Amino acid sequence: MAIVKCTKGHFYDNNKNKKCPHCESGFGADQTVNRVRDEDLISEKTLCRRFDPVTGWLVCVSGMEMGRDYRIHSGMNDIGRSIDMDIQIVDDERISMLDHCRIVYDPKSNCFYILPLNGNPVYLNEKHISSSERLEENDHIRIGLSDFVFIPYCEGQRKWG
Repeated sequence: MAIVKCTKGHFYDNNKNKKCPHCESGFGADQTVNRVRDEDLISEKTLCRRFDPVTGWLVCVSGMEMGRDYRIHSGMNDIGRSIDMDIQIVDDERISMLDHCRIVYDPKSNCFYILPLNGNPVYLNEKHISSSERLEENDHIRIGLSDFVFIPYCEGQRKWG
């Protein structure tokens, strides 16, 4: 395998592709291909990757995705079935595609909140909520036909930064 970088900055294996599969540029006389060292490739990948440290989790305890966990990051975490959501609960058709609800981690107060969106029912500890509510460790959340337990990582003296 020979990893190369085209003139537009794309990395690919020139043993598998004669042209850059990303931009379909050829290896003409006016174009140069540079061999790439492993450390260059790693640093390039690192620059492109978004890193959000985990602040907590939702754990599905009943429903179609029972046993699955979902990472919560700092700021807003939109919940729905769509791939565009931060937390995707794909198999529960009673959950809206977009913005069923939102979990927010506020790093200044080191607290979590849940907010229902679009008029969709959200239950916190078996109580229907219609506005933002603070989350506490082991709170039960019902969204669609699925039940979740909230597990914070950031709490008390434990927080990032």
